[in-house]
Amino acid sequence: MRIDCPHCFGKALITSTNALSPMVKDLYCQCVNTRECGASFVFKLGYSHDLNPPVKSTQQLAAAILKSLPLSERQALFGQIELFAS
Repeated sequence: MRIDCPHCFGKALITSTNALSPMVKDLYCQCVNTRECGASFVFKLGYSHDLNPPVKSTQQLAAAILKSLPLSERQALFGQIELFAS
């Protein structure tokens, strides 16, 4: 992961981190351009969202949806699945 200085846009190093939660961290940074900048600053790094959920979550969601369907609809759905498998 590259951090750019928000002041001179040069490269910065992460000198330490502080976990605020399992999904959010403060990144303490130092600009390596010490002649012209040398700024110290904090970036906040946080989880945003999934692009593709984990397989286990997808399987659990599918199972919950299937369980919520009436038996006749489940049987009809499984019949359609068998057509695709052939």
